[in-house]
Amino acid sequence: HMSVMNIIVTFTIIWWVILFMVLPFGVKIDIEKNRKLGLASSSPENSMILRKILITTLIASIITLIYYFI
Repeated sequence: HMSVMNIIVTFTIIWWVILFMVLPFGVKIDIEKNRKLGLASSSPENSMILRKILITTLIASIITLIYYFI
């Protein structure tokens, strides 16, 4: 069986990998609007970061549980 520290480390690594996979989903960029506001041209209109964090946590939890029981 895995120790608590192994579970935490496994979850953390999986969480970060999934986050970087989820971040680009649903991103809309309005280059003209960003230019007028003085923002970087690649700035998203609405990043939906809280939603992406919740999705990431759910997916990482499921994967960690599967890994733990295997």
